[in-house]
Amino acid sequence: MKKLLAILLCIAMTVGMFAGCGGEKAPETNGGAPAGVFSVGYGNTIVSPESSVPLGGYNNSADRYSTSVEYPFNAVSVAFTDTEGETVLYIALDLLLCYGFVDSLRNVLTDKLGLPKDHIMIHCNHNHSGPDMNFDDPGIAKYTALLTTGVIASAEAAMADRKPATMETTFCRPERVNTVRHYLLADGNYQAEGVGAVSKDNLIGHYGVADNLLQLVRFNREGGKPVVMINWQGHPRGTDPSTIATGNYYSVMRSYLDKNLDCHSIFVLSGSGNLNNNSQIPGEVRFADYIELGEGLGAEAMEASKNFTAANVGNITITENNFETLGNSGMRTVPLYTMSFGDFAMAMAPFEIFDTNARGVREASDFKMTFYSSCTNKSMGYLPTDASFDWEIAYEVRITNFPKGTAQKIQDELTRMLAEQFAASGNEKQEKPEGYLQPEFVPATDGKTYTNPVPGKLDNYRAVNNGFFSLQLLEGTNIKNILTNSEDVAKEILAGSSMQLIFNEQNVVVGVVK
Repeated sequence: MKKLLAILLCIAMTVGMFAGCGGEKAPETNGGAPAGVFSVGYGNTIVSPESSVPLGGYNNSADRYSTSVEYPFNAVSVAFTDTEGETVLYIALDLLLCYGFVDSLRNVLTDKLGLPKDHIMIHCNHNHSGPDMNFDDPGIAKYTALLTTGVIASAEAAMADRKPATMETTFCRPERVNTVRHYLLADGNYQAEGVGAVSKDNLIGHYGVADNLLQLVRFNREGGKPVVMINWQGHPRGTDPSTIATGNYYSVMRSYLDKNLDCHSIFVLSGSGNLNNNSQIPGEVRFADYIELGEGLGAEAMEASKNFTAANVGNITITENNFETLGNSGMRTVPLYTMSFGDFAMAMAPFEIFDTNARGVREASDFKMTFYSSCTNKSMGYLPTDASFDWEIAYEVRITNFPKGTAQKIQDELTRMLAEQFAASGNEKQEKPEGYLQPEFVPATDGKTYTNPVPGKLDNYRAVNNGFFSLQLLEGTNIKNILTNSEDVAKEILAGSSMQLIFNEQNVVVGVVK
């Protein structure tokens, strides 16, 4: 309660400063926007903490206070106004999660800008190296006031900056970025990076498919720099030492694109709950740090920008849905949002969501390009996939506030909302361009020859956790741990002396080359 009162007091003081003694009337929604044309405005304010603050995620915030700031924290705003004067404001913050302070910010912006609250979206990109806004600490109360001032300035700048705009879209699949952070171990168990996998030397495959789709939307503006929106899925990197506060790879990537594309950019995090930017499997590409990752993704986006294609713009449609669903402690109200104009749409939810479900919404959408915006307008924790509940030791499954089946319900509801908007838009359905849908994985051999050190001994394997069978083979002179989920395949392997194996996307053996 003390923390809440402190935060509300800070916000009230900030609002008072901006309102002035005379209590100015909030401007009209379309004030400053060119009449009768689709327009886009941009604002970006640095909101780095000015003093030491507790940092969110990974460790107890009480033991992890910032000692310095490396890359800046930003409050980035984009304002869209259609030909009818309908305006929506989308704000991205370099913070961990959208706790209660976000709702207060939306109320402040509604009063200040005259926008309906459901037309204001605030997204946090899940930055573990930023202030823990849910921690009861004097430094957080002070930072909340700074953040409020910065967000207001960013939003006002975006509203004032609106210029006539056209839209282009493109995408790419950076092959050298592996985004899975959940792994299978040689004993058939499951592990997640962040809770022990990095210390294991027996990681043999991924759990889940690596989604490497990077989406870009560019708004070319008359008399102003283009605005580029980026949608990517991937957990943030930590820092070394962990007390460095930083805007993380999002801040690095924005800086890289702003300079090299001569644009203004904003980053939107898609799924993050079962993803990382840095594979721990030996031999797979790793990035040394978050700076290298941000510049690497920026370079991929630069290359993709050569293939921008024109997209249609139209009138803005916003749908707010206070969706009722069962939580672990009773019924819960989940605020869901969809927004669309022309060929572009966004689906927004208040979860740190697994990318399987974010990808499901994106690929089911009939719009030319669909962004998923996680951790938006509220924080309701992890939302694991149904399949992940089979791994009861999974960190996210142990702490989620929702039962198995909820992720699919949310995916289905957002898909339905987008379908209704598309039907009302009058757009003609288009085929997804080549490469946009997640490529179907075809099990294949790695071309290596494996030998059985004990030919003909069919019990030279053991059943392990989660329905897998583990056995050891020789690959040259190296002993290799092999995992299969079929006892018949295990017996087929051990019946021979020399063979090539067929692997699925998790590096699990599903067959033998005939």
